[in-house]
Amino acid sequence: MKSTKNQIANSIADDEARGIRFSEDKCILLKYNSALPDESYVIPSGITGIGDNAFACCANLVNVKIPMGVTVIGEFAFACCHQLKRINIPDSVTDIGDGAFVGCVNWKSVRLPAGVKSIGNSVFAHCGLFRADIPNGVTSIGD
Repeated sequence: MKSTKNQIANSIADDEARGIRFSEDKCILLKYNSALPDESYVIPSGITGIGDNAFACCANLVNVKIPMGVTVIGEFAFACCHQLKRINIPDSVTDIGDGAFVGCVNWKSVRLPAGVKSIGNSVFAHCGLFRADIPNGVTSIGD
């Protein structure tokens, strides 16, 4: 267990050295460094939330892996990530904020996990989606 905590801490420290910002308690990814050339990013284990605008306008990202344990995807978290084609949303996610994926024009298909309860306003506006699987347990969907 101690080794896993050290690995998580090291992963977050490495990301911070690359200009990625986290909350003081290291539970929320606040801002991805949009200047990074990476096409893929794996959010470190132990993160429980993705902050508002965290990945907004990251021009190079094609694939993002969200770890189990993340419960909230903030408002406009991935807005205008025009190259984004693949993002896994784990079963732990319960809330997706307003405009979270607005403008993700290359994203073609999404399967929301059964645990999602709330989908904000304009979450998929101006996306290239042709298929969206929304679970029966959703209790709130914005416009």
